[in-house]
Amino acid sequence: MPIVTLKVLEAIEFTGNVISAFTEKCIIGIEANEARCSELVEKSLAMVTALAPLIGYDAAAAIAHEAVASGKTIREVAQSKDLLTPEQLDKALELEHDHAWKRKAVLSQHVQSFFFSVISRE
Repeated sequence: MPIVTLKVLEAIEFTGNVISAFTEKCIIGIEANEARCSELVEKSLAMVTALAPLIGYDAAAAIAHEAVASGKTIREVAQSKDLLTPEQLDKALELEHDHAWKRKAVLSQHVQSFFFSVISRE
């Protein structure tokens, strides 16, 4: 049993070293390209899920299908359908008001804090 314990402790130490090296060489200094991130989100079919509570699942699914077929964004297809006013559409598709995104960001911060606390104990 002592050998198993030794190997577990070595594996934990190795993992900590890997996390430290990964953080130092890959994570520190990374900055998001906000323009590119916004562009990718705007082109994402997931945007249609924000419309489903307002226009219904079937209409949202039809918008998603048309967006895929035409290569347009969800916003462009929804605007052409005139199912919502431009203000309603903008509000529905505005990510700053999406609480799920905020929860994920907070969770990500907690996970990051945990890993940095583990690394700093060494």
